[in-house]
Amino acid sequence: MAIRVPKFLTDLYKIARPDPGKLLGWGNNADVVNIQTGVAFFTGACPSDVQVGDFVYVAGAGRSVSKVDVFDFAKLPAIGCVTLKAAPTACVVQTAGLVSGLFSGLHIGATYYLGADGRPYLGPPTPTSGASLFLQAVGVALDDSTLILSPSLTVVRIRN
Repeated sequence: MAIRVPKFLTDLYKIARPDPGKLLGWGNNADVVNIQTGVAFFTGACPSDVQVGDFVYVAGAGRSVSKVDVFDFAKLPAIGCVTLKAAPTACVVQTAGLVSGLFSGLHIGATYYLGADGRPYLGPPTPTSGASLFLQAVGVALDDSTLILSPSLTVVRIRN
């Protein structure tokens, strides 16, 4: 018995399936949500010092992103993690879903927060004496190398 797939689903598949001949799929303004895995990402412009694994915030028009800074509220909230650098100033930012292989040594079931280096940090970071920083949860470890990416948009200031 053949199963008939509705046309709107086959059209959606054609839209959401990247072109294997292109690194970024559809160009610099691609938005993709994989319905089965919940993975969401977009392509954007970023400074050359942003690396794969860095968390980024929206830095300006044209899908411009930059690395977060937990000491500067203007450089928050983190909206996702860079999972691919196609060129020195072009990146793919994953905003939800499973991020596998970018991080290692994760503690299963633990909540991860933004660290001072712009990467996941186990437990809330502690500011140095007399200083303050901003706290944002970014995900939960599924296993030792997979983070369930779910950045909270709530940012809390911590003082020491």
